[in-house]
Amino acid sequence: MARIDKALLRKGRLIASYRFEPLAQAKAQALASKLGQTEPVMEPVSLAELYGREKADFISEVRTPGRIGFSR
Repeated sequence: MARIDKALLRKGRLIASYRFEPLAQAKAQALASKLGQTEPVMEPVSLAELYGREKADFISEVRTPGRIGFSR
């Protein structure tokens, strides 16, 4: 809130303000299970932390470089 321009915080301008707190452990575990995550949630976590828990499942292909530059 300290970084928002004061003009936006004047009376009649801001309809609502909501602060997102970390999810309680039980709710976080329920959401993690619904998302298919198998690792247990042991403490309250934010939604960003919960969605960011997934491990990368992509495979990186290593390519050998071809010729670079001009050739005849």
